[in-house]
Amino acid sequence: ISAMDEKGGFIDAHRTFALIFRYLVEERGMRGAVVTSFNLTDMARDMCEDYGLPQIVVPIGFKHHCEQILKRGDVLIAAEESGSIAIRGHIPERDGVLCSLLLTEIAASSDKPMSSLVGSLFERYGPRFYRRRDIHVPERLEVVERLKEDPPERFGGRSVESVETLDGVKLRFARGWLLFRASGTEPILRLYCEMEREGDVFELLGEAERFAREGN
Repeated sequence: ISAMDEKGGFIDAHRTFALIFRYLVEERGMRGAVVTSFNLTDMARDMCEDYGLPQIVVPIGFKHHCEQILKRGDVLIAAEESGSIAIRGHIPERDGVLCSLLLTEIAASSDKPMSSLVGSLFERYGPRFYRRRDIHVPERLEVVERLKEDPPERFGGRSVESVETLDGVKLRFARGWLLFRASGTEPILRLYCEMEREGDVFELLGEAERFAREGN
């Protein structure tokens, strides 16, 4: 699920998740574990730390979220980058209708417009801008494997602070991350990026595509 604000601005899945998560905790008083996909916003991590709730990061694909929901029994919310969200007290599966109703409730119960509600998240946890780019690269598996075997110390003019390989290869920078992930069913390399400035997102995605196509 995703949404639009009163100005016609797009509210992506990451911000939609954050709005619903905050509402469940702060307005409904609900608590529990939070299951997030490897490519979901870092705002999830910051919010879990803020609320003192455990976060479980899983590979991409909602089946991994469902496994945690059924296994743990204490999951408050589970979400992934594609907009899939599951909420405790309902079915252990994503449900866009329920989330749409919750977003409507959030909008109706607040005296602030949706753009301000999103803005308040940025004020509290810092700005987050995200984009995904899918590119046709027959050697997609080799690209990811090369990054795993020899991760760069710098990428796109930025120092790589750490490297994570739960599902693909995620390069972490001081203020964001870039993820390379190969499709298992088609010759597509998926590039995901989140940074504090929107311009940096497009810059890094361009560098990532060049790296994947040119091999250096």
